[in-house]
Amino acid sequence: MITKIVRRLDLQAVYSGDILLFRGLNSMKEVCARFEKHIEAAGEEAATKPHSLLSEEIRIDLCKSFEKDEEVQNLYRMALSEAGVELNETCWDRVRLRIQPSGAPVDEESIPSPNTPNS
Repeated sequence: MITKIVRRLDLQAVYSGDILLFRGLNSMKEVCARFEKHIEAAGEEAATKPHSLLSEEIRIDLCKSFEKDEEVQNLYRMALSEAGVELNETCWDRVRLRIQPSGAPVDEESIPSPNTPNS
């Protein structure tokens, strides 16, 4: 189950935890634009304050709505594909929005993880 992207890399580096950085993935640019739509929909406070200054309630709501957004999930799959990942042979975690305060109850476990092959 080696993906196309791993075939091009040093397997030892990947398995030892090296971080892989892919620039210019159009689908990830769309994910970022989708986040901006979530910010706008959250109201004036979210649209005008830095994320770190938003109330915990607003940040939790943003994280949950982002995780539940089917378009975000589809764009994430597209980004993995753009990066060379063979989706039918790969497992991954769902997209997470990391603007919540430490320890906040944001993990939206009611959303099934899209990480099973052939999903």
